[in-house]
Amino acid sequence: MPELSATESLRLTDEFGDRLTAIVTNPYDSDIATAGVSAVAYDASGEIIGGGKSFIRGLPAGERAGAVMQLVSSGEVASLELYPMLYEFNVPPERWPSDVAPLVVKQSGWGDDTVGFTIENPNERYAFKDATISITAYNANDQVVGVTDLSYLWLMPNQTTGFARLLSTVGDEVAERLDIHIVAPELYEPQEPFSPFEVENVQVTEEAMGSATQYTLTFDVINPYAREIEAYQDCRVAILAYDAAGEIIGANQEDIGENLPPSGRLSLEKRTYLREPPARFEIFVNPERAFFDEE
Repeated sequence: MPELSATESLRLTDEFGDRLTAIVTNPYDSDIATAGVSAVAYDASGEIIGGGKSFIRGLPAGERAGAVMQLVSSGEVASLELYPMLYEFNVPPERWPSDVAPLVVKQSGWGDDTVGFTIENPNERYAFKDATISITAYNANDQVVGVTDLSYLWLMPNQTTGFARLLSTVGDEVAERLDIHIVAPELYEPQEPFSPFEVENVQVTEEAMGSATQYTLTFDVINPYAREIEAYQDCRVAILAYDAAGEIIGANQEDIGENLPPSGRLSLEKRTYLREPPARFEIFVNPERAFFDEE
């Protein structure tokens, strides 16, 4: 039986101390829901002087993903050994109906410690619940320089929506590309059709803030459901910024912040910071798990 493998990618010291990045590869035919990797640090005489640990959530079959960890030691590290750990397999897709199509990452991009992306569920009948997205950033030398993940996402039939997440790179490293993986443990057939939350009356103002610009977006969110959407529980707002070529250059995601009245509208104000001037913004309102649990 093949074994999970881990290799050192990058080692450096930054404002947070000694940092280590690694690449973990899934050799199995099944997706991994949760994996981990531990590092053991040795000095020149072969004595153990420290180590570190990190987790990976969402690693598809045959793919690889990055891990970033703090490396704590009592002396100068001469060598490292990495030990990957498998915690939980995902529900294998072969148990799904034969007509299920996987979720698709349509577009992604990043800027100023944020990553934004859009995901499509191309299925007309099936919804995915509790999906996990793992994101690894690589530099020009294909070394891992940053990781993040987003969990408990629900994608409804024929839905395309956007998400955002903070992603800080280690040291002064610059991300040159992203790998985004989706692991979706469960699917089901909704009894009622999903109605998206519409966004209207978008207005944008800007204010210089040092080397960046603060963009303030005001807009109305329309609740298509006959029940109240509770603040900090059921919905999050993702803002994606695009340049003139249509590339994502920045993003932000926050809780909706206020209760959304039944079959009503709510006026919101959200901010995002960019170093490049955007050509346009796109706003997505995404229900969270608690919303669907009550349906």
